[in-house]
Parts: sequence; structure tokens; C-alpha cells
Amino acid sequence: MCLQAGDLLVQPLTRQRTPWRAELCALVAIAAPNALTAAARSGLDLSNTAVLGRLRTADGKTTALYLDAASLAALWVNLTIASLGRGCGGATAVLTSQAFGAGNMRLVGTWLLTGLLFFTAAAVVLIGLWGVSPFLLGAAVHDHDAAALAGRYAQLSMPSALPAMWMWALAAWLIAQRMAFPEVGRRQHRPCRAQLAPHLPRLV
Repeated sequence: MCLQAGDLLVQPLTRQRTPWRAELCALVAIAAPNALTAAARSGLDLSNTAVLGRLRTADGKTTALYLDAASLAALWVNLTIASLGRGCGGATAVLTSQAFGAGNMRLVGTWLLTGLLFFTAAAVVLIGLWGVSPFLLGAAVHDHDAAALAGRYAQLSMPSALPAMWMWALAAWLIAQRMAFPEVGRRQHRPCRAQLAPHLPRLV
């Protein structure tokens, strides 16, 4: 049987991924690890709150001092980290995504090193703020006992300022390249080295 011009050819439909499905899959691939990380952090905060709420004074009386101090310390530490980290992290993510989309892998590595430089400067500011936390919180809060404990916690957290800032920079850099799984701490040492290798040697 010969088909003439104008005959309707009916071919079986092939299952293809539509653009909205591709976007949804990309969104889930990035959002799911971040949601898992946020849920783990929330669970840690919940367990800490449950333990702190049951602490008692030396004479066995119930008190809300430790819970108040922990809440104040978490508010102060998270506020200062977010204030410094979101600005630098947003800039690193935007610039890295533009370079990655253009296929300029050398510039992708350059933005990583630039982000680490600015995040290091932010960590210095953060350490300074946490160092004077007892004075700042004591002037802002009427409960001086809670302010003293919260300030002490912030001072003990000073060594974690630089790793926290660098983690934020690296997370923004990875997310900009749609590499979401290394952020949640999966042990993918070889893939991470393979992904970083094309960027860093060119900068030496």
C-alpha cells in the first residue's frame, strides 16, 4: 500500500518529558535535600528545647532561665549569621549561576574563591560581634542572667564562625550548579573531587 501526499500518518505518541515536568524535577532535586537539612536542624532544636525546659536550679526548683538563655542565644547567633551570610551567599549564587550557565568554568572557580574571601571578612565581623555579646545583650535585655548565659554561649561559638561562613559560601556555590546532595553531608568524596577538579587547577 502506497501512501500519497496528504495522507494522514498516525504515529504512536512517544512519552517525552514536558518542560514543566523537567522544571519540577529540578526543583525537587534542589529543594528536597535542603528540606531534609532544615528538618534535621528543627529536630535538634526541638530536642534541645525539651531538655532545657526540664532543667532545675541547684536547690531543685523549676526555672525557665536556661530555656530563656538558650532561646536568646539562638536568636542572636542565627540573626547575626543570617545578616552577614545571606548577602554574600546570594551574590555568590547569582554570579556563579551566570558563569555556570555561560559555560565559563574558570569564572565559576573564581567566584568561589571570591566568595570565600568575602565570607572570611564576614567571619571576622561575626567573631567581633560574638565577642562582645554579653555587653550587647545585657544592654538590650532586662533579664541580665539570661543575657549573661546567652553571651557566654556566643563567645564559645566564636571558633565556629569561620567554618560556618565557608560552609555558607560553598553551599551557595554548589546550589548554583545544581549540586544539592553534597550540602546535606552525604559522603560523596570522589564525586565532589571530580566536580571541583575542573575549576580549581586553572586558578593556580
